[in-house]
Amino acid sequence: MFAWLDIANNSWIIQVFLVVFATVVLNFFIRLILKKAHEKSKLTENVWDDAVLMAARKPLALFVWVIGLSIAAEIVQAVAENSLFEYTSLVRRIAIILLLMMFLVKLIKNIEENILLKSKKSEIEADEITIRVMARLLRLSVLITTGLVILQTLGISVTGVVAFGGIGGIAIG
Repeated sequence: MFAWLDIANNSWIIQVFLVVFATVVLNFFIRLILKKAHEKSKLTENVWDDAVLMAARKPLALFVWVIGLSIAAEIVQAVAENSLFEYTSLVRRIAIILLLMMFLVKLIKNIEENILLKSKKSEIEADEITIRVMARLLRLSVLITTGLVILQTLGISVTGVVAFGGIGGIAIG
């Protein structure tokens, strides 16, 4: 009944445990380092470092988990006869693309907020509507590009969509 507990014949269990444990430890240290860096960046007047650090927090932590769990899944794949584990590398690639998108969208949002805050303090001259529209356009372009990259990663050709977008842009412009 508990044959899987026979560690001598199932060394993969120890490997998976060590990978998950290393993932937890690495995630803890990354969060600690980012927290310290964010505290130091608050002391600077530069808005870019705050925006980057705040945008990187969650995606970086999730990136560590994606890599750690995908390594653990590959270890299990070597001993399991389940075809579900064959999609590990595809899921990892898509997750990394989504995490990069998450970082970029949050970065654009943070920069938008920082610029608007500085303009309200009269440190810089900026039109609020223009900043908001530009930020929305940038976020939209990141989302569209992410969608196209994911489709290409899944093996769906996007050359027709890109060509259609180019022709549509010429027709509108």
